[in-house]
Amino acid sequence: MLGILRPSLVLAVLAILPIPASARPSIGIVMKVRSATGFWASVEQGAKEAAEAADVDLIVKGSNDAGNVGVQLKLLEALVNQKVDAVVIMPANPERLVDPLKALAATGLKVVIAESELPGETGFPFVGYDQDKLAWNAAQAYGALLKDGDEVTIFRGNTVDQVIFRRDKIIIARLKEVYPNLRLHLDIFATTNELGSVSQKAELMLQKYPNSKLFIATSSLSTSDLLTTAKNLGLADKVKIAGFGSSLGADTIQAIESGTMPVFVVQVPRDIGYKSVTAAVALIRGKPVPAKTNINFFVVTKENIDDPAVQPLKAGK
Repeated sequence: MLGILRPSLVLAVLAILPIPASARPSIGIVMKVRSATGFWASVEQGAKEAAEAADVDLIVKGSNDAGNVGVQLKLLEALVNQKVDAVVIMPANPERLVDPLKALAATGLKVVIAESELPGETGFPFVGYDQDKLAWNAAQAYGALLKDGDEVTIFRGNTVDQVIFRRDKIIIARLKEVYPNLRLHLDIFATTNELGSVSQKAELMLQKYPNSKLFIATSSLSTSDLLTTAKNLGLADKVKIAGFGSSLGADTIQAIESGTMPVFVVQVPRDIGYKSVTAAVALIRGKPVPAKTNINFFVVTKENIDDPAVQPLKAGK
């Protein structure tokens, strides 16, 4: 089975039967996380829009555990048994998925990687952010709010998602490079295996480090919970928060305009879903697909929030 990670066995067990020429193409998508709201909901919505536009069937699968590669392997197996023509996967553990995905591709299945890039030269098209560029630009914007010697607290994303973990490392390294004497607090993660909700950890952080000039959140979840917790504690006008998100909601816009959130990096997760499914459709139809398709992001501040380019990022647009 796929979970054994033996390509030869994968090939033997998961051979894909030919699909009649008249059959409607089908694409399976394995989400890193499946949720009703937020970043991953936007990814799924974009994927569904692309499937409808291309007139293909879309089978969406995912779990509530971003780091569980075993679950993803089982979901891949289920999709293969459903005789899909292509799969789009957002890897929970890129290193462990290389061999199984190569084995599946050898059977003729089309494979697109999205959001988390695989290591090495696999030959699979990738759709997602240039994470190094994203993190570097975020760090530059955060650094513009600081001076050397300031106290800064980073509400780190989590310990299991390699994309966010790498983002944290780049942001921290860049800030240290520019400000060697910055006093950084790095001990609180939004999501871990420990007990406690994200909002509880946000409250702990705000109370533990009240003198921080800037609180930086490195994921959508940590940003939204930090902002909400600060408001609930009556600290919205006393702290400065910088973070990430998948759209500009009413609370975020208000926080930017009031100065509580002087920098907000907006990702466009809907485009990950849309463009990855579009790439899979192109592979099925024998059309060329770029090796990498970069997804845009925007650094939003009070000064540019009314710019035309920012308007489509607002929730409900």
